[in-house]
Amino acid sequence: MQSYSVTNNLPYFKYWCHFTTRIGSFDLFQWLDIPLYIKVGNAEQMTTWFHELVALREDSALTSRLREKAILLQMIACYLESVPIHILQQRSEEIERLDQLQKYIERNLHKSITVEQLAEAVHFHPNYLIKYFKKHFGMPPARYMQRKRMDKAKFLLTTTSQSMKEVAQQSGFESTNHFTKSFRKETGFPPTEYRKNVKGL
Repeated sequence: MQSYSVTNNLPYFKYWCHFTTRIGSFDLFQWLDIPLYIKVGNAEQMTTWFHELVALREDSALTSRLREKAILLQMIACYLESVPIHILQQRSEEIERLDQLQKYIERNLHKSITVEQLAEAVHFHPNYLIKYFKKHFGMPPARYMQRKRMDKAKFLLTTTSQSMKEVAQQSGFESTNHFTKSFRKETGFPPTEYRKNVKGL
């Protein structure tokens, strides 16, 4: 609960909004050693942004949601340009470890990847890796890899003329049948129909 008051005839106005900011899978403010508040250099510009946010919030259009994000990114950029940025040492090491995990998965997506192999890549015990992975990526390793395989399959379907067998192999599915069933379960469409619909847009 918050309350504010003034003791003279010079009241002030306070604008605030709550949001999270991620770069990839990382919470931006969790990793940076930066002040909780700053003195705004261009108060007029910041006020304008807040007024625009309020107006956009009352509009239900899809484009309004995009414009909201654009304004928030402007505000964050303005804030970060005004403060010295230091990545906490322990966070820096963690970012490197998470980057290693992501790169290992990307490099080996066409193969079957075990939790043991992932754990070995960052020198963790497999049981600890599962908890660690879920904490930072928001899902277990198997689910994350499935999502990455689906993303790659969608990309190949819409940007190449490869056969279903080739797409399945390059995306890391054990068979074309398994790929087709998994893809339909995930998207609601068989791969051939998905390719046709997206390319026809």
